[in-house]
Amino acid sequence: MKSSFPRALPRPLTVAECLALGEAEDVALHGDADHSLVSVASPDEADAGSICFLRGRGPGVAKAAAPLRAGLLLAETPVEAPGVAAVAIVSDACRFMASVLTALLPEEEAATEHDVHPDARIDASARLGRHVVVEADVEVGPGCRIDAHAVLHAGTRLGRGCRIGAGSVIGRSDDSPYRSAYGPYRLPSVGQTRLEDEVTVGAHTTIVRGVLSDTWLGSRVLVGNQVNVGRNCRLGEGAAVYVGAMLCGSAELGENASVGAGACLNNGVRVGAGAQIGLGAVVTRHVRAGERVFGNPARRR
Repeated sequence: MKSSFPRALPRPLTVAECLALGEAEDVALHGDADHSLVSVASPDEADAGSICFLRGRGPGVAKAAAPLRAGLLLAETPVEAPGVAAVAIVSDACRFMASVLTALLPEEEAATEHDVHPDARIDASARLGRHVVVEADVEVGPGCRIDAHAVLHAGTRLGRGCRIGAGSVIGRSDDSPYRSAYGPYRLPSVGQTRLEDEVTVGAHTTIVRGVLSDTWLGSRVLVGNQVNVGRNCRLGEGAAVYVGAMLCGSAELGENASVGAGACLNNGVRVGAGAQIGLGAVVTRHVRAGERVFGNPARRR
């Protein structure tokens, strides 16, 4: 089957117009600012009218850039690319490309088929997909996007610009039983589920409401698809939790810490700022800031 790329842009634009759409403080342009761009593609499929990007700063980037043919290459380090009309050096090429495409592509029409409690407080600029459920005592901030079939339970607070993926459940009350000598019991969830500004949650993810304290996700946290975030967890600003990971109750991530796909953090485990948890790791002990751990049980390497 023939590839659909290069994919046509909604409208042609020059290199200079494209760079004006991107979110970056400093852009160093080398080449023709008036060159016309009509499509977007991966580097392997780009042509003379395409925008593409390369990530990284190692020698492999220079090697990959040399044979390219494109209209505009976004890169994070200076490269020699004779077949490219213009090269723009930016700090984060992927993020820059995302901001350009977000500005160019038309927004989906807001759906009208919702189940929203009249007492929920939803900013007028928020967009809700089909069959979204929003209970009472929910706040949704400006610019949020809630995709189809997502559920926001009571006690949920979304800051500015949050994105909730399709089928995700935010703020579900904790159903896990506590145990005592007298048998199992359940403690009602009276905390909140608080997502600060620009938090992204993937599809079919569950974030459990706090019991006697809040479940809290700091600004710019990324939570992937099919992740479970347990009661009372706290995720510091810029932390990332990738597909299929599980954070048991009261786990904590420091700023910019990351949890690899399929990894599991036991109850109450604390992961320091900038630490990295490898794919499939089972973490039963605290991880210090900046450490990298892998395996089952997780160990430093």
